[in-house]
Amino acid sequence: MFGIEKLSSTVKIIIVAVLILMIAASGYLVYTNFIAQKTPIGPTVQTQGVNLTNTPVVTKFDEGLFFSPQMLELKKYGEWDYTKQYEATATDINIPSEPTNIEVLNPGTGGKLYVFWQLPKNNNFKKIYIYRFGVIIKDNLLPTDTFYQDDGLQNGVTYYYLVKTVNEANQESENKLQVSGTPTDIIPPLPPQNVQITDKGDKTSLEISWEAPNDPDFDFVRVYRSTQKGKLGIIIKDKTAGDLCSKNGKEYYCFVDKVTSGTTYYYTLTSLDASGNESSRRILTNPARSNPFEPQF
Repeated sequence: MFGIEKLSSTVKIIIVAVLILMIAASGYLVYTNFIAQKTPIGPTVQTQGVNLTNTPVVTKFDEGLFFSPQMLELKKYGEWDYTKQYEATATDINIPSEPTNIEVLNPGTGGKLYVFWQLPKNNNFKKIYIYRFGVIIKDNLLPTDTFYQDDGLQNGVTYYYLVKTVNEANQESENKLQVSGTPTDIIPPLPPQNVQITDKGDKTSLEISWEAPNDPDFDFVRVYRSTQKGKLGIIIKDKTAGDLCSKNGKEYYCFVDKVTSGTTYYYTLTSLDASGNESSRRILTNPARSNPFEPQF
């Protein structure tokens, strides 16, 4: 074919060598013009107007990095695919705005709960209603009131409340979420005040006097007596309000304790509430020692 078989062996070898060189040259041209061109050469390639040579080199990672001119320039390109949302709610101006952040607090003194709320910014109401178990229990609270004290409750029972605003046309706010609380009695009352021990001068009588604490949780007084300082001793008077006494025009409560002549006695008075919570029985053995670093004699 093509007369190649008539050529000598030497000529055939030369032709094959030339063909190999041509194929190699063609492959080199394809690589340099197509394949090698896909890899960027040099630091000056730009994409979408961003000069990659200006990308920041992180030398210190702190807040300043995010506010550098280069970072802010790159940031705006990353925001092209996002948009902002704007919030709005359509309301009926004829319906009063509802109170918010409604909660119930148990003071721990028993028989009561406090209901708190935050007033709405739109002051389109004239009063506030308090519901308990779906029934209105308070209908004349002022539009500036932010809490209500509910008394006469049973300890251990969970109560549910709803607070609503009311406008001039007696339209109520639309909120329906109830909040709950359970009254408990865990806090003791304040102790008796101005306790005094007076020697009656007959060698066998000591008058113990006090003023009742100004505490609505107070129920009665308990009196302890000891012959050793710092010890609580025994209860000599319990569930007592004492006798109403008067001295120099001032009223107080007291009772007379019959004792043994010549013996020194130490008294401790505490208050109790109806649930049996008792004020502190810790004895301050040295009331005059106000400095804890002062030696105790």
